[in-house]
Amino acid sequence: MNKWKDIWNKRELNKLISADGFDTGYGSINEVDWSDYVDYIKNKLAIGVDETIYEVGCGSGAFLYKFYENKNDIGGIDYSDKLIDVAKKYMPNGYFEVNDAQNIETHVKYDYVISNSVFFYFPSYEYAEITLIKMIEKSIKGIAILEVNDLEKKEESIKLRKGYLSDDDYAARYKDLEHLYYKKDWFIDIARKYNLKIEIEQQNINNYANNLYRFNVFMYKA
Repeated sequence: MNKWKDIWNKRELNKLISADGFDTGYGSINEVDWSDYVDYIKNKLAIGVDETIYEVGCGSGAFLYKFYENKNDIGGIDYSDKLIDVAKKYMPNGYFEVNDAQNIETHVKYDYVISNSVFFYFPSYEYAEITLIKMIEKSIKGIAILEVNDLEKKEESIKLRKGYLSDDDYAARYKDLEHLYYKKDWFIDIARKYNLKIEIEQQNINNYANNLYRFNVFMYKA
């Protein structure tokens, strides 16, 4: 019985990974590597079964799914009502809302507030800072901003993306859709302002082409 449950859970996770866009080209991540990645972040933050997790830009909830299975209280926000509908379908006891990231409500607190593979979609650094500050305000113990585009490696990153598409396909897919790239000092300055311990590390998802060009940021409260 447990083996069948495991098989079914992997199928459901695959659907969520696909819905969140991690199943194509250079951004492809299979369910085994994804599961290992989520476990790594869980251990990195030392998230226990009694702790709560909220995700900014949660999409269909692929990152939150294992926490939900482990009985953690989870919540998330995303501007896509269709993806939020998917998250609600697979995690009916979670709390999900449709809204822009900068409109996070901070009254209800979570132990950890996380954003995965989202900050490079923001329209400006001002928008990103508003969102980050609200993440800090909403968290009790700490936050994680995962999959951040490294400004120092911008050219190499763009070259990688172009390598998977023809010139015409690249122009069509990314017309007026520039990614936002960050200096690590941008996060360090905000952490200092709010007296937070900060740790920055290279992304390390197994078999993931973007590892070289993205980093993870962890901020901890006293």
